[in-house]
Amino acid sequence: MNSLTRILSIALVIETVLLIWLLFNSNSKSQDNKQLTENILTVTNEKDAVKAELQNMLDQYESLKSNNKGLNEKLEQEQEKIKVLLTQLSTIKRSDIAKIKELERETETLRSIMKSYIKQIDSLNTRNKILVSENKEITHKYESEKQEKDELITLKDSLTVKVKQASILEASGVSLLALTAKGNETSRTKRLAKFKTCFTIEDNMVTKQGTKTVYIRIAGPDNMILRNKESGFFMFEGKEIAYSSKREFEYNGKDVEICMYWINDIEQPEGDFSMDIFVDGYNIGTKNISLK
Repeated sequence: MNSLTRILSIALVIETVLLIWLLFNSNSKSQDNKQLTENILTVTNEKDAVKAELQNMLDQYESLKSNNKGLNEKLEQEQEKIKVLLTQLSTIKRSDIAKIKELERETETLRSIMKSYIKQIDSLNTRNKILVSENKEITHKYESEKQEKDELITLKDSLTVKVKQASILEASGVSLLALTAKGNETSRTKRLAKFKTCFTIEDNMVTKQGTKTVYIRIAGPDNMILRNKESGFFMFEGKEIAYSSKREFEYNGKDVEICMYWINDIEQPEGDFSMDIFVDGYNIGTKNISLK
């Protein structure tokens, strides 16, 4: 083999080795680039996942807020922590896998804290439902008791009215006579010296017993109340009205027979005369008479 052939052979070997090295080096760089690309993609995905998780927690905290001011303040504090992590995450380079891993751990911690708040809120909601149920029961019971009380008041008022009505005395056998000076009955006004009325106040065990006053009012044909020096006034339905004559009597719940007189000192006109009897503020009897 001459020198030229040897040189060409050596050059071919070197060229072949160089080609193989170039091919190997190119393949190695390609593998490195592929791995680098995969690492960058993985980090990017993790960064996006952390961001999505933080944003999701931020929204969840917002939905957990209620009328509880103290609890809302704590939720807002946790939201601020999340916002700080989101700000930090936005400034981290894609290649800073260590920092992203650190934020992942902090995110997991915040997630655990949020779970505890969710559990606490669920417990509060359950308690609130119980309280609402108890409140409805109490309200229903109160309304029921109020209705019973109102019914009792109505019944009491009704009974009070009935007792009051039952306690009103009644006069029976009422008579009204016009008498002369000698005590004889007359139908003429010229001979009228006095009026005599007799009646029985009937038994009533409901009314209050004791000393009572009976008033009579005799009205002439002109509807004016007949009066003399013995007459006066008494209260009836909040007003003072005139009476012709009065008398006190003891009432013990049994029948009481009463006779009363009104002395006439002037000549009366002809016509109809009417008499009303009052005891305890009630008109308990009436009688009419006509004189010529």
